[in-house]
Amino acid sequence: MIELSELLKPPNKKESVAIRKALKEDEDRLVSNINLLQNWISYQKHLPQNYDRRLLYAYTRGCKHDMEKAKKKIELFFAIKSSQHDLYADRDISIDGDLSAMNYCMIVTLPEYTPEGYRVTVLKITNSDLEIFNQRSLIRFGLIVGDYRAHFDNLVGGEILIFDQGEATAALISKSATSVLKRAIEIMQDVYPSLIKQIHILTDRIFVEKMINVTKLFMKEKLRNRIQVHRTHETLRKFIPLKCLPSDYGGPQESLNELNEKWKQLYVQEKDFFAELDVVKMQLYVQEKDFFAELDVVKMRGEIPKKLLENFSDKDNFGVEGSFRQLNID
Repeated sequence: MIELSELLKPPNKKESVAIRKALKEDEDRLVSNINLLQNWISYQKHLPQNYDRRLLYAYTRGCKHDMEKAKKKIELFFAIKSSQHDLYADRDISIDGDLSAMNYCMIVTLPEYTPEGYRVTVLKITNSDLEIFNQRSLIRFGLIVGDYRAHFDNLVGGEILIFDQGEATAALISKSATSVLKRAIEIMQDVYPSLIKQIHILTDRIFVEKMINVTKLFMKEKLRNRIQVHRTHETLRKFIPLKCLPSDYGGPQESLNELNEKWKQLYVQEKDFFAELDVVKMQLYVQEKDFFAELDVVKMRGEIPKKLLENFSDKDNFGVEGSFRQLNID
């Protein structure tokens, strides 16, 4: 049986102090703002009330205790889950279901914090076979990862993302250039409570850099300015402590393959703690399959305000549905 603490080490005292300082948090302020957000949700007739209370911590901290921002983001979270059915509905937390994306792509959050209290996550394409690769399935899996961490790993000072494109081909990159990707980027930056501090892209291929330039169109300026492109993984060490990196990149952590298998086990293994999310609020571990099944029933109770969803459509910024037809990868 895999426990979350094996995959994500809790912060030590020094890291906890650094995180709370970065979040502008003390215990009194945290308690006050959690109660404020909970009370606000209780008065919103269109929002669900059967959510897990840990979401309040994720959004309060992810917005650095800016409660107006937290309200907007958590409202968007509920709206997106209730409206973007192709990305959220009918989740199947099994190897043959939504976790099948782990057979061609890893999304691995590494165990150690950086000294600043940041988590490091690697997204790596491991199989570029177009018969296997499915971008929508990959994004569904990415959102499962996002939901899991929002509930169970929310004492985080920031996120460092590493996109390893070593196995990417021009055909795969071209297939990935869709309006679904645009939607995923917008959801990542506008909906989830992640404080993204650094984005590192590992590639030595020009066509990947062209794709990066396209995706930048849908990113906020702050995120665009945080992108670093690396030809080899050695230069990652200038930005990320060696202790945080997997053996693939010369670090002391287990290999990405080993960690990916452990995350897979964690997602599918059954636990009894969270049979009822509304009853058991503060248990450390969760019955993962039941947890994701419960998330699927957390829906908006009333009509979703149209202004909430105007940015999350299947039309890209060129007015083209489907793929970015102006993108020339070759």
